[in-house]
Amino acid sequence: MSHADLDESRGVQHQLISDILPDLGESDIEIATSKESSSWATDSVKFYSNGSILARNHGISLQVVDEQTVRCLAVVNDERCLFMLSMVKFTFESVGIEFQIEPYAVLQSIPQRPEDAPPYLLQNGGEPPESEKSESKPPNHTDNTPNYEGMEVV
Repeated sequence: MSHADLDESRGVQHQLISDILPDLGESDIEIATSKESSSWATDSVKFYSNGSILARNHGISLQVVDEQTVRCLAVVNDERCLFMLSMVKFTFESVGIEFQIEPYAVLQSIPQRPEDAPPYLLQNGGEPPESEKSESKPPNHTDNTPNYEGMEVV
């Protein structure tokens, strides 16, 4: 039994990602075909190849199959991420690079943060949302001085 047959027997309906990508306006197309965007696309396939996976950016995971083909592996089901995927697709195709979405890409849902999530999963760099912050501040802290915290890595 194929995956499609199995999904059909379970009542699972698949939505093609290509079908939900937003159309680009004239200014979007200008950006997608700009010299900078075109250079990024051609440089990506020259530097990365043979299945290299580009770092996830804007909720999109890409794989450079070879110098003529780039594949979307996953995209977050969010309006901004789908817009960026539409821009990236247009950019690669505008320089003659095949851009594959189906049947490879997975449409990922936006995960909800569990209530007991550790601080590193919180938004705002580990800070709780404004609604959860208390009014107390650490000693010697004023709103006018920056709070420089960090870790030196040697």
